Amino acid sequence: MKKIVYQIARFLMRLIVPIIYFPSVKMRAEEARKEVKNLCEERELFSQKDIVNLKTDEKVDLSVVIPVYNVEKYLKNCLESVVRQDTKYCFEVIAVDDGSTDGSAEILQEYEQKYDFFQVITQENQGLSGARNTGINHAQGQFITFIDSDDSIENTYIEKMLGLAIQKDADITMCSIKEFDVVSQNTLKVIRHENISLKNGIKDEILNIKGYAWGKIYKRKLWEKIRFPVGFLFEDAIIRTIVMRLCQSFEFIDEALYVYTVRQDSLSRKSKEKRKSTKYLEQYFMLEKILKLSEKIGLLKDNVLYKIALYELGTCLWLRTRYFDEKIKKAIFVLSCDLMDEYRREDAELSFEYRYLEKAFENRSFGLWKMMGIYMMLGVKLKNG
Repeated sequence: MKKIVYQIARFLMRLIVPIIYFPSVKMRAEEARKEVKNLCEERELFSQKDIVNLKTDEKVDLSVVIPVYNVEKYLKNCLESVVRQDTKYCFEVIAVDDGSTDGSAEILQEYEQKYDFFQVITQENQGLSGARNTGINHAQGQFITFIDSDDSIENTYIEKMLGLAIQKDADITMCSIKEFDVVSQNTLKVIRHENISLKNGIKDEILNIKGYAWGKIYKRKLWEKIRFPVGFLFEDAIIRTIVMRLCQSFEFIDEALYVYTVRQDSLSRKSKEKRKSTKYLEQYFMLEKILKLSEKIGLLKDNVLYKIALYELGTCLWLRTRYFDEKIKKAIFVLSCDLMDEYRREDAELSFEYRYLEKAFENRSFGLWKMMGIYMMLGVKLKNG
């Protein structure tokens, strides 16, 4: 029934959006930046001086990075899924204890003592990104993969994923994702993509590829100049905006080899009040810095980046700031309009939703921005069931 409602809503929106007049926001950019900056802490994405790239150990095919923070309830299941891998490839496990205060540290010590390919690094709490970055800094494999410590992998994950990456000389290899509910102990759904094989760079297809850090195997060279944004929510934005655009060859295997654990306390289930945290506002400043970093490391301001920016500053930003006061949302929108001016491409072929997002930014039409955010969110709900 919900699907029918969503389909009808999208159909009606396609009819009315082209004929509705949406007024422009009159707020100036200086006023908008002051409004938002007063609420957000200024920070860099990551520190360049903290980037360490160890020499590759030719004997290590893959580095498995597992960031760990207070997950003793799920940790053994994750670690067991890694150590029981049925593979001919040599891999190392780098588990980063990010200041856990529960029994996670003891579990990690147990595995480190038991397995010689298992390395535990302990640090003060730096968040998910900081833990992943520490893992990258200690990695020596030719390839690298990330596994969240409350998730798990099937026992053929490394054999099939790494095997395909080596066979096809792929920079990134990705698999389907199984969503598993820990309460009901049931599989909720399997997230799939088209079975694509891409050479000579990923172009428009990036928009159809999930940007999660996990569920993928990467050539370690893709991470030589970059790390995850530290202290920000939605740090995975760097995957689609930069890492995938550095990728010259991509392979997908349509098998659910990564198991994503759905927890009641997950970010997607946060209350409206928690969603009004300034961390959600900081997404704009993170994206602003990621886009600048993209240029700095030599990636082009092309149509692909333009479409990514439309998506991130359109649907994603609207979705994550929709519970804030109207004045704050308008301020974020005004800043996004100015930023989009820097990346606009006149020759980009745009679908209905992207075309009207473009109009929203061009005309500073706050109402149209909200409308297209809703339209695209309904599309995602239809696609994901």
